[in-house]
Amino acid sequence: MAGVRLELDAKGAASALRDLVKRSRNPRPAFDQVGRILRQHVVERFEHEEGPNRQPWKKSLRAKRQRGQTLTDTGRLRKSITWNRLPDGVEVGTNVVYAAIHQFGGKTKPRIIRPKRAKALAFRVGNVAGGRGVLRFASKVRHPGSRIPARPFLGIDDRDRRAIRRIIDRHLLRGL
Repeated sequence: MAGVRLELDAKGAASALRDLVKRSRNPRPAFDQVGRILRQHVVERFEHEEGPNRQPWKKSLRAKRQRGQTLTDTGRLRKSITWNRLPDGVEVGTNVVYAAIHQFGGKTKPRIIRPKRAKALAFRVGNVAGGRGVLRFASKVRHPGSRIPARPFLGIDDRDRRAIRRIIDRHLLRGL
C-alpha cells in the first residue's frame, strides 16, 4: 500500500516561529534597506527623466536650450532626496521648497523682476530662438507667472513594490 509519512520537528518549527516573531518585532533593518533602495530609485528617475512607472517628464525649456536634463540644472533637488526611518515605516522626500510644484505641477505667482547687479535689465524682444530681436532695457519687468507641468519624481511604483516585498521577505524568512 502506498502512503505518505509526515514528520514534524516541533522543536525546530517552534524555534523558527520564535525567530520569525522576533524579526517581525524589529523591522528596523528592513526599513533601513527599504529607505536606501527607494531613495536610489528616486535618484534614478532624475537620471532617466521619468516618474514612477516610467512616465517620461515633459522636457523643460531650460533643458532644451542647454541640451541638459529636466529638473537637473544644479542638481540641488536630486541631491536633496533623503529617507527617514519611522517607527512603522519609511518616508522618502526632500526639504527643497520648490519640489512641490515640480512634483504636482501648478502656476507660479506673478512677480516683479528687478536687476540685481546692474541698473537695468536687458533682454531681446522678437525672434528669441534665433538670438535676434530688438534689445530692450527696463528697471523692472512684471512676470505673469509660469505654468509648470507635473514632473513627479516621488512615489511608489511596481518596481518599488517588488523591491520592498523582496526586502521584507528576506528579513522575515532569513535563516528559515
